[in-house]
Amino acid sequence: MRMWPSGGDEVRPSLQWDMPGYGVPVDEPIPEPIPRAQRDIESTWITIDGENGEPSSFAQISDLRAEAAERERQEWGGDPMPQLERFQSGKDIARMDRPLAEAVVRMNVPTLRRLAFWAAVQAYEYAGLADRDWVRPALNAMHVGQQLPEPFGNRTTAFEHLHEEEFGAGTDNVQLEVKVEIVDRSPQPESNPFDHGNIHVPSYALNAIFDALESDPLTAAVNALGTAAVTFGKDIRMLFARARVEFDLED
Repeated sequence: MRMWPSGGDEVRPSLQWDMPGYGVPVDEPIPEPIPRAQRDIESTWITIDGENGEPSSFAQISDLRAEAAERERQEWGGDPMPQLERFQSGKDIARMDRPLAEAVVRMNVPTLRRLAFWAAVQAYEYAGLADRDWVRPALNAMHVGQQLPEPFGNRTTAFEHLHEEEFGAGTDNVQLEVKVEIVDRSPQPESNPFDHGNIHVPSYALNAIFDALESDPLTAAVNALGTAAVTFGKDIRMLFARARVEFDLED
């Protein structure tokens, strides 16, 4: 430790402590500060560590930022949409159907709510739920703003009822096989982020009615549309085409 004591107007010499067991530290000069212009130049470059034995490389930060911005544009199908950034499916909807996403963020509250209800019905019809005796009253209640009847008091009871109907009693002991696959999530021109493969469609669609009743209209619309999109999966173009017609979005 180096100390510079000062007790008055007269500057006293600095002292170096003799640290027991360590001695007096080497009196090394303080390095000259790097001129700001040079620091600015150095700060525009970054070292990128090589992978799998590859040597490190250098890149300009501005180039990396430009590449990141371009990847972001690809993921959004255009400029990012701040209104949809907080939604899990917002970016995917925008990339798959940019005009539809732009229309959604321009909708007023009544139209957003109508979109949410419409998307929930589409999901239920596609999944074969809409005509079931215990489901129809819930859809009717949703449209008129009434409390959902049982078993739609909450998601848990609704799912329990569905799974008992689909898989029979004693589903608590059913062993599910979970497969984990690591894939490249970089957006491809023809990729469909809503096609999740072999899923139990009714189970996924069941969420839509709860999404549609979210208190925030934009949240309700985007989440219900996203749930319906995964429900349709490989048939996503059909859902978005119907939305264009239903909400008069055709050019």
